[in-house]
Amino acid sequence: MQKEIPMNLKSAFGLLAAGTFLVACGADEVVNINDEAKEKATIALKLMDMNSGEPIDSATVYSVLEDEQNVTDSNGLSIWEKQVLGSHAFQISKDGYASILYTVVLNEQGQGNVARVGDEISQIKLPKGGVSAKGVVLYPDESGSMTAAAGVTVYAIPDANDLGCPTCSFVPQEYTAETDKQGVYEFKNLPEGVSIVVKVGQNTINKKNYKGTNVENIAASRAGEFNNVNLINMGPVTEAIALVSNNLKKVTDASTALKFTFSTEVEADSLDAGNWTVMNMTTNKDILVTVAVSEKKSVTIKPYSGKWDTTASYMVAGRAFTTEGEYEDVAGSFKVGAAAATAAPANVTGLAAKVGEDFYGDPDNDVVVLTWTAPKGVFDGYALYYKTNLMAEYQELTSSSDVTRKSFELDLARTVTSYGDIDVVGAKTVSFILLPYSVDASGTVILADMTKAKAVEYKVPTDDL
Repeated sequence: MQKEIPMNLKSAFGLLAAGTFLVACGADEVVNINDEAKEKATIALKLMDMNSGEPIDSATVYSVLEDEQNVTDSNGLSIWEKQVLGSHAFQISKDGYASILYTVVLNEQGQGNVARVGDEISQIKLPKGGVSAKGVVLYPDESGSMTAAAGVTVYAIPDANDLGCPTCSFVPQEYTAETDKQGVYEFKNLPEGVSIVVKVGQNTINKKNYKGTNVENIAASRAGEFNNVNLINMGPVTEAIALVSNNLKKVTDASTALKFTFSTEVEADSLDAGNWTVMNMTTNKDILVTVAVSEKKSVTIKPYSGKWDTTASYMVAGRAFTTEGEYEDVAGSFKVGAAAATAAPANVTGLAAKVGEDFYGDPDNDVVVLTWTAPKGVFDGYALYYKTNLMAEYQELTSSSDVTRKSFELDLARTVTSYGDIDVVGAKTVSFILLPYSVDASGTVILADMTKAKAVEYKVPTDDL
């Protein structure tokens, strides 16, 4: 049964300005002497035709919060009394009109300890349904020719903002249709007076995924009007490809095949000669290799001769394609037995520092000679660090990739006017740490365990040499 409109609410349509009078009664108490003081409010919704402005009677208004409904009267009014603070959603529908969801938020307007929830009066312009739209969807077949996309879902999304109602949304928020064998779809009951976007989402055709590559717009139309929508083309959904792993650091013997594994299936036909190259970095020449796809997601590479050169380093580069044409470029270096070489090498032993000859005859320069016993095992060079007693930390001085080296000869500058490898002006001692290092396939330098390295100290002479 339709609720009767309260007299004070009727008058509110003509005059919405009513003051609230408060008096103070004691330090902490506020009393509202206006009869409008209340904890609940009345929500009045007035429905009007979007184009004519005439009231819409017999429309169904459903309160989501209360799970109840009523119908509008001859004035297009739906009254909801004793509504609590917060958000209230109403679904509004009537045959011949588009259904919408309308939201009202009731806020506290009282002062002090006085509750006052203001009544809400909303005028809602409801659009009619009945706008028609028809179009065609195409997709590229196996030969690349555009052909009818049958059985795909097309979406029509009306813009509720065109109603001038920021708290409105259409029900449903998107309309759907399915294409027939000729790729034709049709909508027959879209809302009038609002812009509508038509697009195609992702669909599977012949076990491959496609999605619309363009969207089309229907301009604001009146109920009963028909719209021809431009062609919507679909394109393949390409899956991104990324390198997941490789075994460049695990080429342990001359017959180990290189293996690059990717995140998605790799197209075998794309792995032709020239897509992948392996260069012998000793000779700076490309070598002949065979390339294949294994386990659908991996590329394997072998030397055509069947064996890698165990004394050489190699550089590999290539491009892997997906079945949809996406690709990933990869590059790296390796050498046989690299896994053993990339382990941290052992430390030197017997590191010593002694006075050397001054080759330049400069009495302000000292020459110190460092000697040591090389570690056992495979490594790629030496890194030398130093620290004077005036410095807080060790700094790198020099390095050498000569693994046969047995000594470093260094000039120490003792005055501001002299030159040398290390400035020891004012210093009494210089300490040295020598660390062997290895280089892995990616070029990363791996030092020996510095916590086990023994430093050697050199005392700077106080007299001239």
